[in-house]
Amino acid sequence: MARKRNRSKPQRRNPKTMNLLPIAESYLLANVITREAFNSNPIEFLTGWSRNNSSGNFRYSAGRDGATVLTLPEIITGINVGNFTGASPTALGIAKYNLEQNGNEGYMKLVAGMVGIPIAFRVGSKLLRKPRTQLNKVIKMTGLGVRL
Repeated sequence: MARKRNRSKPQRRNPKTMNLLPIAESYLLANVITREAFNSNPIEFLTGWSRNNSSGNFRYSAGRDGATVLTLPEIITGINVGNFTGASPTALGIAKYNLEQNGNEGYMKLVAGMVGIPIAFRVGSKLLRKPRTQLNKVIKMTGLGVRL
């Protein structure tokens, strides 16, 4: 009897999509850390650009935004070290000073955010599963390449 040929089925490739929920969760976790330890938001921390309150425009303010506001360009170049009057004029010393200035409330916000945000995303993900799948179907029809 003739031997059967095994035909391999072509693999289906799902289009590459980007999941927005983990990105939002990561941003919120980064926001908690940078708010409490560096007195800035994640974008300001990474770039050194901050919004001017009077005009609403963005400006590069690394080293000019106060001694307790710490950004990555300041850490790399050491701009902020000379303006700090606390005990240790290093990036770690400034972060420690910021956490101590906020007192136990600052530590509690940090711990609550680092524990609460992932829990909230897991619970919310399970509770909102049905609306998310419906929304993902609509988004897939638009061809945006993202999902929730």
